[in-house]
Amino acid sequence: MAIRNHMGKISSFEIVIAILVYGVLLLFTASQIVKKEKKYGLPIWLFIIIFFPVLGIISYYIKGFLNKISA
Repeated sequence: MAIRNHMGKISSFEIVIAILVYGVLLLFTASQIVKKEKKYGLPIWLFIIIFFPVLGIISYYIKGFLNKISA
């Protein structure tokens, strides 16, 4: 449950925190997969380069949607 600021909208800071937590969970999951499946393992830096911009784009649309329904 997101903490709302005085305007009732979700702030960018909350979105950034959510992205960081989600990114850490994705990295942890990927590292566990790499440990179990060495032959399919991608370098962790490649995972970071690919998925963090995707998370940023997704968060932009999520923030817009959440602000629209909370207004």
